Amino acid sequence: MRVGEALALDCGDVDLKPALLTVGLAKGNQSRIVPLHSSTVVALRDYASIRDGVYPQRATSSFFVWDGGDSLPASPLIMPS
Repeated sequence: MRVGEALALDCGDVDLKPALLTVGLAKGNQSRIVPLHSSTVVALRDYASIRDGVYPQRATSSFFVWDGGDSLPASPLIMPS
């Protein structure tokens, strides 16, 4: 999975019960289904729980969020040293 595809995931694209991601408009403008390993499901479920606790009313439907509950930027993140 490409970084841009992960950043573009909405909550509706992440279905943890059947352990599947729906990647919309992937390479070639086609969507695809990505199966998830059980350890990935646990990590994503933990992340979503923490995210929802910190940002219970987000302004975005993005699965991965940034400071303030906004969508993560598509540009490379610069981390402080």
